[in-house]
Amino acid sequence: MTVEQSSQNAPKAQKKKFRFPHVYTLLSALIVFAFVMTFVIPSGTFERVVDEATKRTVVQNGSFHLIEKKPLSLMDLPMSLVTGLQKSANIIFFVLLIGGAFQIVTKTKVFDALTQMISKKVGDRGTVAIPIIAVFFSILGFTMGASQEVLIFIPIGVAVARTLGFDAITGVAMMQLGAMCGFTAGLFNPFNVGVAQGIAGIELYSGLWLRVVSLVIFLAITIAYMVRYATRVRANPELSFCRDLEIEESGHAAAKFKEVPLTKTHLAVLAVVVAGFALLLWGIRERGWFINEMSAVFFSIGVISGFIGGLKPDEIAEEFVIGARALTFGSLIIGFASAIIVILEKGVILDTIINGIFAAVSWLPTPLQVVGIYLSQIFINFFIISGTGQAAVVMPILVPLGDLLGISRQTLVLAFQMGDGFTNSLFPTASTLMAVLSVAKVRYEQWLKYVLPLMGIFTVVCGIIVYVASIVGYN
Repeated sequence: MTVEQSSQNAPKAQKKKFRFPHVYTLLSALIVFAFVMTFVIPSGTFERVVDEATKRTVVQNGSFHLIEKKPLSLMDLPMSLVTGLQKSANIIFFVLLIGGAFQIVTKTKVFDALTQMISKKVGDRGTVAIPIIAVFFSILGFTMGASQEVLIFIPIGVAVARTLGFDAITGVAMMQLGAMCGFTAGLFNPFNVGVAQGIAGIELYSGLWLRVVSLVIFLAITIAYMVRYATRVRANPELSFCRDLEIEESGHAAAKFKEVPLTKTHLAVLAVVVAGFALLLWGIRERGWFINEMSAVFFSIGVISGFIGGLKPDEIAEEFVIGARALTFGSLIIGFASAIIVILEKGVILDTIINGIFAAVSWLPTPLQVVGIYLSQIFINFFIISGTGQAAVVMPILVPLGDLLGISRQTLVLAFQMGDGFTNSLFPTASTLMAVLSVAKVRYEQWLKYVLPLMGIFTVVCGIIVYVASIVGYN
């Protein structure tokens, strides 16, 4: 055998398969990158004033100015994580309370009985649940700007998805992406469209027709995307992006599975859960409840359900600890994500970044300026996830810029809401997204594999909508 033949017969070295970095590694790298940027990007700030019409603190246009840089120290790196955890404490504890409360409710077997009943009723027609659930959550999205509120439904959504032969990602998508469609379209969303239109000085919720059209387009694309994936997973579970999680969960289910009839006790527990959800939605809508009140109600749902379900006090306590412990890994991710913003704010470079973006947009060719504004909003949304907070920063800058460029204020609001909305289901700095994935036990890289193609589609579609709006004189 010649040397050449020997080398041909030798086993070929296997190419190393790309391995997505651990989510803590990814976020830590972003924290370090933000830290380095504080030494590169000049520190600057806008003056902020209280808008008399809306009574909100907004940026004063034209007030940007550079300030003396105060370099951060190495100690600011670990301190940013501590501060990020503190700033996110309410959401982190909310996630832990959800985990504990739902573990108590699950222990009563009410979900076992309910999902088995649904499975028998639906049979092979499980995909009909996807558009129904997605449309319902889109309504919550475009009326009350549902975001954190989606969290409370995630365990049920995942359980229903698995019962129908799908996976945890499908359970998350039905609710998270459904709400995203409504939030982005923003028909009557008070947190992005309402605030932005108020600052822009145009009639509240005007321009409704294009937002309705956008909602229909978003839902059609998203539902088709979800049904395609869910159908493939049900036909071949190996295609699931969270296959390891499904194997683990099915192993747990197989170990404890037995037929569970729906009893009067289960119905009583279910009544407590439904009443608790109704109370939450009422409080959010009518009383302005937020994370703290939601946490208190959810904890109460768990404890009351445990007693009605026949659990002893010690059993309730044990189950609560088990449920909270299972979500510790994911809940800490929220603090890591917040640390990125802490670094940018402490280095006083966030306003500099925003000012630079809009200065660059004004130099674009006229037909592309509105698209540039829209794309800039996507970039800014990585740093300022809050719709209300983002509107307060960017709209006072956008309005005079748009007036100079000949872009209608209604179109500017549209560009803002499109850039603000759908990437909330993509960026790791979105604490609510990370909390949702934590509750569902879906890893970020698994979600990214699923959602990234859809986000690419949305980026193009929203850009087209914004461009058409500028062409037709949307006003």
